Amino acid sequence: QINTSGFIDNTVLGVNDINRGQTNGGRVAIRFQPVSDLTIDMLALYHHAHYDAGNEANASLGDLQSNVPAYDPLDDTVRLFGGTLRYSFKLAVLTVNASAFRRDLDFNFTFPGLTIPWAYSAVQGLAPYAAGEPTIGNANVQQPQNTRASTYEVRLNAPDPAAAFQWTLGGFGQDRNAYARSRIPFVGADGEPDPAFPLFQDRTIVSTLEQRAAF
Repeated sequence: QINTSGFIDNTVLGVNDINRGQTNGGRVAIRFQPVSDLTIDMLALYHHAHYDAGNEANASLGDLQSNVPAYDPLDDTVRLFGGTLRYSFKLAVLTVNASAFRRDLDFNFTFPGLTIPWAYSAVQGLAPYAAGEPTIGNANVQQPQNTRASTYEVRLNAPDPAAAFQWTLGGFGQDRNAYARSRIPFVGADGEPDPAFPLFQDRTIVSTLEQRAAF
């Protein structure tokens, strides 16, 4: 685990060391060999990183000072699990691989000076524009996304790697799913999203990919 104390002072929000954060994770690898011709390898990996805000600084304000009018946090989590079985027959070597991967990324950045879409407040179930309310605001672009992938492979190959004739026969498959959302609320004076303002945008993208191969 690594803790970062932060080094950027935000003059607009009045927060020192606004980019503080931490990362933690670990990896475990295990091999099991019940007989000389069979090995089973297992792997698990986890990693997580969080930062309260980005590292943007404005040189005109002084040393390591920021005037970003909103928090723009980052969260990134990775998980990986895998296994490999290898068995040596007299006529061939069998190898079976399988893995599962997932990444969850919550990425944010600030978009200052964006027009507040008061015309769509009623559609979003909010109170309409009232005199004196701002028409230009600071938006917090939120882009949570995740990716999942499962991969499989089975192959047979020549038992003697030193032989003059080598051969391989096998199959491969992967299923990949990805999700991404782009949500843009406006922030209040405290730099946090304010639900009183209508969203500028909220859209979702979903994609899938399937791969199959024989060799």
